Amino acid sequence: MFSKLSLIKAILLSLSLTICPFVNAQLTQVSALIQGSNDCGTGAYFNGTLNGFGNCKISVVNGSETAYLSDVIIKFNDSLALDEISSNYTGKTQASDFALAFDDNTNSSGSWTYNNNVFKYPDIRFWTAKAAGGGNSGGGFVLFWMVDDINNTTCITGENGANLTYECMSLAESVTTGAWTTPENKGLSHITFFGGLCSESDVNFDTDCAPGTEVPEPATMVLFSLALLGLTTRHKRFIS
Repeated sequence: MFSKLSLIKAILLSLSLTICPFVNAQLTQVSALIQGSNDCGTGAYFNGTLNGFGNCKISVVNGSETAYLSDVIIKFNDSLALDEISSNYTGKTQASDFALAFDDNTNSSGSWTYNNNVFKYPDIRFWTAKAAGGGNSGGGFVLFWMVDDINNTTCITGENGANLTYECMSLAESVTTGAWTTPENKGLSHITFFGGLCSESDVNFDTDCAPGTEVPEPATMVLFSLALLGLTTRHKRFIS
């Protein structure tokens, strides 16, 4: 039969094994290629029957309904200079909030950072990289977003059309950095950012912008367990 001290040690070991994956968990970037279409604009993929840049919204069919997941915020051209800002966010965001850079001289891939990696309104959840050439649709575009704990989702790492489902897209997290590539590594036409689900009063830009249940931080839980172990050992010495 385990002594109380052995039981506490077993609990502590189990707790540490549970905490480690949580501490090391990282978001995973996923994406999907959308061919033969523009992201925003007249007759574009995310505009539906509504025209105009400000009416562009990330949407996906959910059962018999269409779920709107994100609003268009800002667009940068093939030189990574400001192209357009949605009138919904005039004065709320600006080009200087973003740092964008190409990976090489081909203009086909790169990375971005938002507000020096500090969360602010509006939050960023999706971004697209549109390929240049071939008229308005060009070579299509790639839609990017990030999800937490991909092993427990329906999402597939990397570029995959199977990610274009409500089950995967609704998991898009608020992020401050990401990467992009154009379809077939073609030259860039533009990059568009989407988000805006959170209000200015939201402090923590979580998935649904609703207050979550507070849980003890991993470090706090470990310290509590160590203290409990110490008290148990001290008590055992006192009574022996």
